[in-house]
Amino acid sequence: MNNETLPPVDCAPWCRDGKGHRDAIKPVDQACMSEKHIIELTTEPMVSMSDGTTERQTVSVSLLRERGSRSTTLELSINDWPEVSLTTDEALGLRGILTDLFLTAVA
Repeated sequence: MNNETLPPVDCAPWCRDGKGHRDAIKPVDQACMSEKHIIELTTEPMVSMSDGTTERQTVSVSLLRERGSRSTTLELSINDWPEVSLTTDEALGLRGILTDLFLTAVA
């Protein structure tokens, strides 16, 4: 098995690594990922954990750019399980819908 690292890549400005993923052995390990933004879901039931504790359910949002790709996607996860991958155009469309719904709710 070859454990040599790959040559560094150019990271996106928002990439958590930011240094080219110099320790990556596989190309998939050179994907740029942003920090995760986590929202606790206060209207959803609590989740029972294996250690007997309970936690709030969450939605998290982050950016992803696969190695060699020129496009970025917005990744939505529920309770750390990937659910939806949106293009930037799709994310902007969702932003508009969420903004409109919010403005309607507070009117």
